[in-house]
Amino acid sequence: MDKLLQVATDCGYQIVIITASVREYASPIIDRIDPNGLIAHRLYRDSCKRNKCGMFIKDLSLTGRRLDRCIIIDDIWQRVLQRENVVRIKPFKGDMEDTELKKVLHFFHVESRYVDLRDAVSHVNEWFGHQDL
Repeated sequence: MDKLLQVATDCGYQIVIITASVREYASPIIDRIDPNGLIAHRLYRDSCKRNKCGMFIKDLSLTGRRLDRCIIIDDIWQRVLQRENVVRIKPFKGDMEDTELKKVLHFFHVESRYVDLRDAVSHVNEWFGHQDL
């Protein structure tokens, strides 16, 4: 996680955490994973929308960023309104040998080739074999 946050910041990305969790639960976790303060903004459950079934949905338009220059890394990609912006990863199950975030670093090696980051996202998801997780 440390390396991913640093590489993203070094590449000029502004890091925004969007979580469907409540602030009281998520904030201490975010503090722990980001001791260097690289995460610029935090959006919590109150920034999510609810779908027809009452589930919380992340809406990247709430970040105020251009969607062609915005990505989200998520293991529950079905709960992101703009699915074409999601770098899909497998859920973390406590396996300390998990390498999903290391694979995401590949995104930062290819993203500069694309004007629209959604095309880079598509490339990376295809490369991971995660198009249909």
